[in-house]
Amino acid sequence: MDPINYPLSSFAVCADPNAGARAAAREKHREKNFAFKSNSTKYWNKETSYVRGIETAATGYSRTSSDIYEQALNIQGQGRKLQEQAAAQYGAAQFVDEGGRSRAAGRNQYLALLNKQSAIESKINNTFGRTAAKARVGAARQYQNAISTNREKLGLPPEYGAPVMMPPRDTLGMFMNAVNFGMGIAAPFIKTSDIRLKKDIEHVGTSSDGHKIYEFNYIGNPTRYRGVMANEVAKIDPMAVTIRDGYLAVYYDKIDVDMEVIS
Repeated sequence: MDPINYPLSSFAVCADPNAGARAAAREKHREKNFAFKSNSTKYWNKETSYVRGIETAATGYSRTSSDIYEQALNIQGQGRKLQEQAAAQYGAAQFVDEGGRSRAAGRNQYLALLNKQSAIESKINNTFGRTAAKARVGAARQYQNAISTNREKLGLPPEYGAPVMMPPRDTLGMFMNAVNFGMGIAAPFIKTSDIRLKKDIEHVGTSSDGHKIYEFNYIGNPTRYRGVMANEVAKIDPMAVTIRDGYLAVYYDKIDVDMEVIS
């Protein structure tokens, strides 16, 4: 019997059984990279807004501080004007002592002037002191609240997370596929020839290698065959015998007898 040559392309069945899992892992890795880049871009946009928010908060704090100082200066100016008016009123009230007025009256007017000036100075001092300090504390709190809110909007930067594990090549599975493929190639030459599966067995000859030739039927099959008994072939050439589904089978391409259908 002429040998059959099979091209290497026929062994595609020896592919890695883990090929599907490896392809899925590569796809998951691509999706993970895409999601990470997308989230990184979104976070970069948030960072840009965060920087603008800080600048806006700083500008607002600076303007508020300027407004507080400007208001204090306005109050100071108003106080100085009131002091000037009080001094003018006091001067206008002065009179030439013609003997009809007491010195006590002049002294009382002067004391009233001093009291008014003292009240004005106290208000000015409070404006630049406690009042201004309270306003600055309020402005600072407002600035800190704006910074805190801005930071909350920024959130946390995206994390890449755990790496995608690539399944290894299933070399054992590849080997078993190759074995199964080889068995598939040999299948046309492997015939189940266990005597337990046959009936009406008749010895009709012997081959040159000493294999007894029989005609027989398989149990439950009316077709008549000519061939050998695997049990006997195993005694002469064990390498020409294998087991299929629990029964002995013969590699007819390894012996000098062909299995034939005779009726």
